[in-house]
Amino acid sequence: MKKQGIIIGITLSLCLLCLCVYLYNRLRQEAVVPAVAAFQAVPPDALIVQKFNSLAHFCGVYASPASVPARFCPSNNGLSEFLDKLYAAARENADYKALFESQVVGSVHYTGKNTLQVLLAIYLADPLAQEAFMKLLYAQFGAVTDYKKYNKTDIYQLFEGPSSLYVAVAGKFVVAATSLVMVESSVRHIVSGRSILDQGGFSDALTSSASAGPSHLYVNVQQFDKIVSSLLGRRMQPYADFLSKSASWMALNGAMTERFTHLSGPLSTDNGMGNYASVVAGQPASPVKLWEYLPAHTLLFLSLSFQDIAAYRNSYGNYLEIHKRDRAAAARIQAWEEKNQIKLETWVESLHPVEAALAWLPHKSKSQWITLVRSQHVAQMRRQLGLGTDSRQASRIFPNPYSGAFSAFLGPFFAKNTESHYTIIDNVLFLGDEEALELLHAGHNRSSSLYARMRQSGASGWMEEAGLTLMIQAGEARDSLISLSDSRYRSQIAEALSPYDYAFALFQLRGINKRAFANLVFGADMLRKSGSSSRTVSAGALDTEPQAMATGPFRVYNHATLKYNRLEQSPDSLLTLIDEAGKTLWKSRIKYPISDTLAQIDYLRNNKLQMLFASGTNLQLLDRLGRTVNPYPRPLEARVRKGPFVFDPQRNKNYLIFLIHTDNSLRLYDRRGAADRNWEAFMPEDRIERAPVLLSHAKVVYWLVYGVQNDYVLNASGVPVVTLQRRDRIKQDASLTLDSGDVLQATTVDGRLLTVELSTGSIKTRTP
Repeated sequence: MKKQGIIIGITLSLCLLCLCVYLYNRLRQEAVVPAVAAFQAVPPDALIVQKFNSLAHFCGVYASPASVPARFCPSNNGLSEFLDKLYAAARENADYKALFESQVVGSVHYTGKNTLQVLLAIYLADPLAQEAFMKLLYAQFGAVTDYKKYNKTDIYQLFEGPSSLYVAVAGKFVVAATSLVMVESSVRHIVSGRSILDQGGFSDALTSSASAGPSHLYVNVQQFDKIVSSLLGRRMQPYADFLSKSASWMALNGAMTERFTHLSGPLSTDNGMGNYASVVAGQPASPVKLWEYLPAHTLLFLSLSFQDIAAYRNSYGNYLEIHKRDRAAAARIQAWEEKNQIKLETWVESLHPVEAALAWLPHKSKSQWITLVRSQHVAQMRRQLGLGTDSRQASRIFPNPYSGAFSAFLGPFFAKNTESHYTIIDNVLFLGDEEALELLHAGHNRSSSLYARMRQSGASGWMEEAGLTLMIQAGEARDSLISLSDSRYRSQIAEALSPYDYAFALFQLRGINKRAFANLVFGADMLRKSGSSSRTVSAGALDTEPQAMATGPFRVYNHATLKYNRLEQSPDSLLTLIDEAGKTLWKSRIKYPISDTLAQIDYLRNNKLQMLFASGTNLQLLDRLGRTVNPYPRPLEARVRKGPFVFDPQRNKNYLIFLIHTDNSLRLYDRRGAADRNWEAFMPEDRIERAPVLLSHAKVVYWLVYGVQNDYVLNASGVPVVTLQRRDRIKQDASLTLDSGDVLQATTVDGRLLTVELSTGSIKTRTP
């Protein structure tokens, strides 16, 4: 081929490639669905991004006076006043309905002055919402100053003076911030088409996270040190180094209520073993038990759970090597081995540990660090410590000849404790100061433990299995937390914590199928006038007692024999299927027992039934031979208290699966066991005990949920439209009718005829 022909060919190829790239980008932009489009107003440098499915829900969380998150937000700036007015309009004026159904994204950005700035973006996909906002802008805020025009976009100024707020309407977005620079940055990125979506780590997190739930939180973990520096001051920045290296992005979704925030989801680990989350992901999650041995007033609890401590230490060693910290760790280990004349790894493994924890306890005028180690073989642990098998001798406190072992083996966090003495309770080794161990030993009572207190508060939505658990009681550590915080925020934090005698933050990591998942829970409870710091939970509140195992037997239809079989479950989680003649068909052991009940579905749509049930923190599906059906098991955000409850409204085997979790949330899953994207987790203060009841006509769907104290009617997205209280509650065996006008008719508990207009919430009753 001639040189000229080669040049022409290469040129045409490059032109074709450019055309493909251009068309791909155009298609990508046009294919942006509303769930993703809402992020287009967020600049790429965001540290935290939170998306809400509706402005009404966002205002309910951050503007409601009863909301715990709202108390921790500054109340003396233009953005808070803006939210207050939006919240008032949402409750009082139906003309703004389209606006308050719009999606909202809030983002946090770091400035060069060690300060965090908040940007609020409202995605007005509906033209009616755009009209409603402009109407609200002039109706609710009076004189609106047309401050300037930037990139052909009008920027308005609200609230003159130090409380100024800048608001712009750019395309389909309303953006607001107390910083003019932030608003201009958002407008600039909207116009240019560049946003946080172009940031690779965020896009990966967005793709990997589930879209179900009313709230979604994305945290740039690699930049976590900037968040700590801004909130706690530069002197605390080095302590965030470990968290910054744990992952790249964290994608969480879940629910935020007046008392609790519960979010969970996957972590991105772009740096492989250089991210600590990969160390956790390498091992299946294990039970967390050591907080049952700590007093309720524990300030901080850090737990590591592992099924194979040697494998964990090997992975952790790779993590240290990548960050060039392996030499310092090796030096600590060598010093301990020279002192004790034994290989550290051998000595630690001989104790058969399955969980190790570090606790920070208040003691007199100072605080004490205590290390706890739970052993799988307590007799071997006693022999290794030279105690023999005499439990009376083991209950005493002894000087520790092997001090420093766990700080050298598990890393610098455990170096907070000198491990000078030790004692044993049950199968747990306690290490710490002699006086602290004496007080702990004397006051040991598992019924008033840290774990019992958290359950009593109603905070039972955490994962009881994890690789890493970090819990901080902000209520107990109020003064310490305030003193550590930056001076700019101390008064705000003090004011926010003042009404609560119980406030905590819980963070957990666990490995599922070689991937790391996070669980984040915040909770707070108001002061009680009874003089006790413990909260008394009513009969209608969340779980306060451990859940009993569902014993069965379960009746199972065998599609091959057209007979009913019996599935039995033993206390050690062995499942046995027995046919109608009493013959054992198969046995299969599962890791955790069936939580409540069992349902059968035709998942493959081939007229063959499979067994669906919850087990531990998974939803499981077995075929008639006891084999797991792909893509099950599916991980769940919390353990299951009731369910599964299965519905097939369209009779097409496109099943709807409801589960009532231990955090009292009612969640909806599809036939594949994935969280339904359109369903908001329903989490009433009232306790849910029964399966929901389907109310439908044509394509309109509502759900009736019976609580212990109230009844609720939810729409197809899980949002309550009516709450029925006291005498208006529905009789549980009453017939229910729903007509084409969305009018529900039923019988109340006292026999009256009930009529509810679900579209307006109007409730009428009459005597029959």
